Amino acid sequence: LLCIFCYVRAFSLSLLLTFFVLKWEETAEAHVLKGEVPGLRREELKVEIENERVLQVSGERVVETEEDSDSCRCLHRGILKFKNCFTIPPHTQPDRMMASMENGVLTITLPKLNPPIAISN
Repeated sequence: LLCIFCYVRAFSLSLLLTFFVLKWEETAEAHVLKGEVPGLRREELKVEIENERVLQVSGERVVETEEDSDSCRCLHRGILKFKNCFTIPPHTQPDRMMASMENGVLTITLPKLNPPIAISN
């Protein structure tokens, strides 16, 4: 028997990755991008700069699920992939980009060339 619930679970994860969204914030010192990458490990993500002005964020995960019940046995294997590209704003230092991941949230920081200097009296 075909168990529809196994496919729904795998499909839900693929939708989360397909619609991967980064929130872009600008501070005085940098451009900061944050996005949730549920279920992905650090080694399954790539953050790269192409042609000096394009930030590429991609991920790939092999998904295997197996579930037994009284009415069916479900086996599902698939590869979930996503790839998003963003134009890097001018006046940034792509070579000083930093990326980190904590609690399923990817954070990418692109420092600005000349952050403003505070002048005090």
